[in-house]
Amino acid sequence: MDSARYRPAPHVLRHIQGTDFVAVVGPTGVGKTTLIKAAAKRPGLHMLVSVFSRPQRPDEIEGVDAHFRGLEEARARMAAGEFVTAVPHPSGHIYATAPEDYPVGKAVLLATLSSAVDEFRALPFRTFRTLYVLPESAAAWHARLAGRGWGAAELAPRFAEARESLAFALARPEVQFVINRTGGLGAAAAGLAALATGQHAPHAAQQEAGRRLAQELLASLPAA
Repeated sequence: MDSARYRPAPHVLRHIQGTDFVAVVGPTGVGKTTLIKAAAKRPGLHMLVSVFSRPQRPDEIEGVDAHFRGLEEARARMAAGEFVTAVPHPSGHIYATAPEDYPVGKAVLLATLSSAVDEFRALPFRTFRTLYVLPESAAAWHARLAGRGWGAAELAPRFAEARESLAFALARPEVQFVINRTGGLGAAAAGLAALATGQHAPHAAQQEAGRRLAQELLASLPAA
């Protein structure tokens, strides 16, 4: 069964109707996960933890990095439609999200690829928002990537994904931008939380600054 054919069971769909979903998108290295973890400490927010059928790695923490489950259990739940989303990996393992990790009455935050946003949007959540995390500048982002010591072969797919996600963000008027400035995690987390819960309408000037920064970042990428 592939992800395009997977359909959650009716009781799973009913459960998530009380959940607000927030897709958090952005290029590699902008601090999406760190920002989500900081924002999720606030009331009304929850960081979604995925289910992996692959073995747990030594540096991973159960319930924090993922819920690690056996392959047979994951296959059985997928066959019964007991996941909200389920994606078979070429390795044979399953990557999924489970309804018990979608608390009713809260906004659920998930770092995801832009290519997966519409799949989540098609589900019957109470509300749906897409937030796009940006670095403070294109120069700062490229310096951060350079600091990871990646070679051209490792950078190429990350640049390709960044190109795709930035084009997505600039083409979608509903996307709201959050700038994660160096040394400003608290402010960025507060801004993300406010947008995620709908406490404040997006500030027009800040969103325009985000669009300009997204265009700058897109223009800084090497040619495909």
